[in-house]
Amino acid sequence: PYLETVANARAGHPLAWVRMYLPDSAGESGLIVTPALYQYLVEANDLRPRLDVLLRQLDLADEALVEAVSERLVSILTAAGLPERLRTELEIEAMELTRGGGQLEVLALAGSGENAVLIGRQSGVRAADFFTAWLGAVCCKFSPSALTLRLGLGLADEEHPLTVLAYPCDKDAVQSCDLWQGGPDAGALLRRLGQVVPRISQLHVFSSQGEALR
Repeated sequence: PYLETVANARAGHPLAWVRMYLPDSAGESGLIVTPALYQYLVEANDLRPRLDVLLRQLDLADEALVEAVSERLVSILTAAGLPERLRTELEIEAMELTRGGGQLEVLALAGSGENAVLIGRQSGVRAADFFTAWLGAVCCKFSPSALTLRLGLGLADEEHPLTVLAYPCDKDAVQSCDLWQGGPDAGALLRRLGQVVPRISQLHVFSSQGEALR
């Protein structure tokens, strides 16, 4: 459930949309790390309580706070790990893509389908460093711009999947984790609230003295 090849992600496949980010020069050579691996990382390291405590502090109107929270979130994630078998599997699949000693282009994509956004790019990644690059893509999910994007959509962290695409390249190492540029989408947030509000109701509880508590 964690890895898929671009060759298999054809029309009708849930991850077929990822092919939009694959350059023609790559052909069918590409590896997709599915959102399930990020979820596993969080569960295996019991990160959800710590992440949620920080995420609840976010206030998009306070840029300094967003920066500070982002740094703390990234520090938590960079200290996390995966079982050796999964790290080995990532490295083996990356080596298959870089036969002859080539390097990889690694893209971090937040969201899915036509709503996906490129939030991070790493070039010149060696196969042996693919796990580190994938973890770097995970950290891009918590960059200030990516946090702004998600909160602007009114989505929880679990509702904004992270997909990572890797394909062969021959570029010098370059890294950027803030490729999406923009502000919160007020329309998207209102649509999200429109989905949530109908599910909210008032519960009236009466004490023995007849006092109503809302």
